[in-house]
Amino acid sequence: MGRSASDETLPDHVPIVPYWSAKRHISCGNPAPRSPYTANLFPWRGSAPGKLKTANAALVLCLNIDVDPPDIIKTNPCAVLECWVDPHTMPSHKALEAIGTNLQHQFEGLSLKIPYKPILDPSYEDLRRFCMTLRKQAKDETVCFYYNGHGVPKPTPSGELWCFNRNYTQYIPVSLMEVQTWLGSPGVYIWDCSAAGNLLQNFNTFAERRDQDIFMTRGGYADGMQPYMSSLQLAACAAHEQLPSCPELPADIFTSCLTSPIDIALRYFIMNHQLPNNITADMVMQLPGDLKDRRTPLGELNWIFTAITDTIAWTTFSRDVFTRLYRSDLLIASLFRNFLLAERIMKNYHCTPHTYPALPSTNTHPLWSSWDLAVDTCLRQLPDLLAKSPNKPYQYVSSRFFTDQLTAFEVWISRGGSALTKRVPRKPPDQLPIVLQVLLSQPHRLRALILLSQFVDLGPWAVNLVLTIGIFPYISKLLQAAGQDLRPVLIFIWARILAVDPTVQVDLYNTQGYKYFANVLALQEEPSLTVLPNSAEHKAMCAFVLAAIARDYPHGQNACWRERVFDQCFDRLDEGDFLLRQWSALCIAQIWDANDDIKVYGVDKGTQDKLILLLSDESPEVRAAALYSLGTFMGASGSPDLNKNGGGGSGTMYQLEERIHFRMEVAVATGAALATKDDASPMVRKELLILVSCLVKEWRGYFVICAWIYWEEDRKWRNEGPSQKHEEEMTAQANRVLLSSFFTIFVLLLELSIDPYHEVATNAQTVIDYIMALLLESPFTRLECSTLDTPPLPTDHQATTAGGTHSRVASLQSSPLLSQAPPSPLHPIRPSLTRSDTMTSSISTGVTNTIRRTSSFANALRNLAGTIAFPTVDDSRAPPSPGLSVLPRPDLLDASRPPSPNLNIAQYTSPYSRPPTPTNRSRPPSPNPSPRSSSDRSQVPMDFLPSDYFKEPQMRQTEADEPGSIQYNYQVWRQQRNEKVTMETHSQTTVAESSRWDRAVASIQISGQPLSMAFHSYDPHLVIANETDMISVWDWSQRKRLNLFCNGNPKGTSVTSLHIINQDVGGIIVTGAADGIVRLYRNYDSLMNQGPVQMVSSFRALNDVIQVRRGSGVIVDWKQSSASLLVGGDSRIIRVWDANSETQVLDLETNSDSPVTAIVSDNGPSSMFIAGFADGVVRVFDRRLGEEDAIVRSYPEHSSWIQNVRWHPTQGAQLLSASLDGEVKFWDLRGSDRAVQTWDLHPGGLSSFDMHSSAGVLAT
Repeated sequence: MGRSASDETLPDHVPIVPYWSAKRHISCGNPAPRSPYTANLFPWRGSAPGKLKTANAALVLCLNIDVDPPDIIKTNPCAVLECWVDPHTMPSHKALEAIGTNLQHQFEGLSLKIPYKPILDPSYEDLRRFCMTLRKQAKDETVCFYYNGHGVPKPTPSGELWCFNRNYTQYIPVSLMEVQTWLGSPGVYIWDCSAAGNLLQNFNTFAERRDQDIFMTRGGYADGMQPYMSSLQLAACAAHEQLPSCPELPADIFTSCLTSPIDIALRYFIMNHQLPNNITADMVMQLPGDLKDRRTPLGELNWIFTAITDTIAWTTFSRDVFTRLYRSDLLIASLFRNFLLAERIMKNYHCTPHTYPALPSTNTHPLWSSWDLAVDTCLRQLPDLLAKSPNKPYQYVSSRFFTDQLTAFEVWISRGGSALTKRVPRKPPDQLPIVLQVLLSQPHRLRALILLSQFVDLGPWAVNLVLTIGIFPYISKLLQAAGQDLRPVLIFIWARILAVDPTVQVDLYNTQGYKYFANVLALQEEPSLTVLPNSAEHKAMCAFVLAAIARDYPHGQNACWRERVFDQCFDRLDEGDFLLRQWSALCIAQIWDANDDIKVYGVDKGTQDKLILLLSDESPEVRAAALYSLGTFMGASGSPDLNKNGGGGSGTMYQLEERIHFRMEVAVATGAALATKDDASPMVRKELLILVSCLVKEWRGYFVICAWIYWEEDRKWRNEGPSQKHEEEMTAQANRVLLSSFFTIFVLLLELSIDPYHEVATNAQTVIDYIMALLLESPFTRLECSTLDTPPLPTDHQATTAGGTHSRVASLQSSPLLSQAPPSPLHPIRPSLTRSDTMTSSISTGVTNTIRRTSSFANALRNLAGTIAFPTVDDSRAPPSPGLSVLPRPDLLDASRPPSPNLNIAQYTSPYSRPPTPTNRSRPPSPNPSPRSSSDRSQVPMDFLPSDYFKEPQMRQTEADEPGSIQYNYQVWRQQRNEKVTMETHSQTTVAESSRWDRAVASIQISGQPLSMAFHSYDPHLVIANETDMISVWDWSQRKRLNLFCNGNPKGTSVTSLHIINQDVGGIIVTGAADGIVRLYRNYDSLMNQGPVQMVSSFRALNDVIQVRRGSGVIVDWKQSSASLLVGGDSRIIRVWDANSETQVLDLETNSDSPVTAIVSDNGPSSMFIAGFADGVVRVFDRRLGEEDAIVRSYPEHSSWIQNVRWHPTQGAQLLSASLDGEVKFWDLRGSDRAVQTWDLHPGGLSSFDMHSSAGVLAT
């Protein structure tokens, strides 16, 4: 704070950690919506209909060496080499055989797995027979047809090529229509002859005509067949062009470029570049090495050539063309890669090679300069390489090409790639295909993998690019490498791949790649030896990978089981790293999901008990993961398929007696419910609800009994009144003894059905109404003593305040379970349901997410039953069509609706909605009603918060911490501005104590009576809550209202506490209402254009409420430095909540029957706070002491209600208190128990009191 406001240098930005601003508070565990680009990622495996696989090849040579074709006039000298053989140096028949053999060897250099059949100077009949045989052998796969027509006339404009008669006395025309008939489709055609464009153009004309005829006559091709237009073609020149006859070039230059690119590229280089005087053309042709050995000069050049041509294609062609031509088949990829060289060379000789599909020109691509440099660097070492030195042979110096390209890739990542763009993806780096090639090299592999991991860390789009470029087979083979140095980067890359494309689980299973991650997860750390850096984080990634392999894939589950992954995850539940604990629990969830045998093993090992212990973990993500795992154990589905429902409970458990099995399931649900029902994280409560709904589905009969008992108790209480309370409680107690655990869970469901977080409440309402629907169809409706056959009495809607009489529901549980919630202005009640005799034809209207609970169990049942059990005249109305959703119109959304959380996907589901998919396996196949339970995971898939973690950048700072970003600059500005405000305020403190305070700064007219107010410390913002539950945000400097929204607490309750937290970085509004609920809101400043006001979180902060004649509601105090939320009120405790863990950490006894009326924390690092009470006592608490001994001082001098207490802003051990009777007292903790000074400021009564946080100025 000591920085001068006049500093010209930019201050160091000190990151301020805001609370309730983590990813879970944005998503509540729901998957983030996919960006438009991410949703349209290119399928990297290629589309099945267009995928090509070459089965065999026909190499047709029509040379007729001794006779020149009549339409070709050759120059003298001219090009004579065919497949690098001079046919005039040997007899013609031997030359033809040598050319055919060489051609076959050249093609085999491209792909060895394909059988090649040279067809030398064929007759028409031979050509026909060979072609038909090839198609028969290839079946539905691709046939390669190579045609060299250098010894026959040029193809005709009508699409005819030439062969011979049997006596070689005539040229026989062969129409392409016939060739298409013989070879079928698909095919790859290579036309090496003059006027080859005639063949390419006419082939397409005939193919298009054939395809149209088949579509007209047959309606399309049968499965496995491909259109003729799907065939690929490579032509040496256009229809009006002739092949070059330069004597320095081979006659089959097009074939040489396609099948022996390095030889022709070197020859072309020496023809167009000035070589050193000591290097000749013959020496260049003697370049030592092996094309397959990358450590030799020739092999390295071939490696560089492959990388460059791959990169040229990647940066020039579209993704679908690149994938089809360069990543579907090895032979096709090699031909089209080498075609780029043919285009570069032949265009210099006025010859334009063509392809189908047509490709953009690449002969001027800048990477060809890199190729020329690599060749030049290699050739300059040629004299030393060829010299026969008797001493140590010359050591070849490898090219710096790959090193320089990796450096360029690194620069792109650190400069261009790290630039954040929201709306459009950044241009991919040109070096990506080169990085793929570098993975083949042991010296460069580690650096390439590190850079690749940094690249995939940029997001799903980067992972998709890596997969599209063809890295998958390479990265799969690396899992078999033994090097430990590759482990961290391989694990990181695979975690990103599986997060973006979970379908690779099948590939990892087939290649046994899962063993790699299982072995890493099983590594035991030795203190003296670091086997794996950041061991916990990388093991967490392994657990994620294994969970993704096992997810909804029985083979993957069994593979993980065989590798003892379950045991490893069980042991990792005790690790110190929260991410490892979280993913160990989630991996267990996927391994035993719908697998009875593994569940049996897990129970024998006590896994469910260990997971229940995790429910007290300090991390909300770990608690949610433990509940998720327990949910799959109880029958919830972990499948990503939304149509796949769970069921079946915890499985067969053949080793347990049925009674023990039953008790175990109930114990799991009860233990989880008791541990997390008061959790402050909505994500945890949502997972708890799914777990409980599994028990409801499996043992629904018991819950029907609980519902009936609850109904009868509530009915008797309403009929007979509070006078019979004691007798009814005895009856209720007896019933609870009968069904204690189920009753506890049923009451929990009622609590969750009015949860302040909408998604939790909506799903809980679905489960409750499922039970209610079963109750209405149960035999209880036919009992003589049952009251289910009569309509419920009207609910008394009189407000129940803190000092009023509590309802019967509240008397059954210490907290109000079914408090009145404000009805939606659009849908005040549930839609009515019609009912037939069997209720199998029930149709429900669409229900939006605005359904609310009423204040009694009777009304809860009546809202469901409505016109089912108690028909009214409205039953004659025709119901809407099934599945019709009634969505709120945007123009009807107003401030009376409470703000919704972000990513709110919950929607109420009527129990009478008929699902379009088959029922769960646990549902009885009877004509009884088939209400849907929420025990399936259609609302909460596994793709929630943890999975998104591996899709987001982890190696770099967030945008808010990235210097130069808008968020960063804004926070720097706020920090400077806040420091300036603090310093100006500090300089005014001495003046403030002697100044007059009678000048009004602003006058604001609000609607309603203001009950609570809160000022922002740095922004000119004032937040006001009135008696109608409305919260308004004002800019007091401009007298302008910035926002207005409803808090959403029940009718008859009001906002009793109001704070703004995280003020350094903006602010979050915290409200406390008399119903015991704390709610948090963000985006309240409409001028920031951050979107609508959103609920960050909400939870029941105080449920141990005592009945008093006049209550204070809920009193909240926030301490930013310790992330502590202190909550008191109409209770005998003051509860301390921790914002980091979102759990209650302390329940401090107040030792008083009077409500807490004011709480204030110490501004410094002290753990002390002050609380004022309704009986006039001021107590000082120290949180470091025991929960029962936390009171260190009591000041009982006030004789009336304490309105407020405040610490002195400059004297840490001094405090002030003000009571309702107008007295203000000054206390000193270091002195006696009596007030140092007393002022009677308002003998007629004091309504409010506050003190400035920096100056010794108080206001009453």
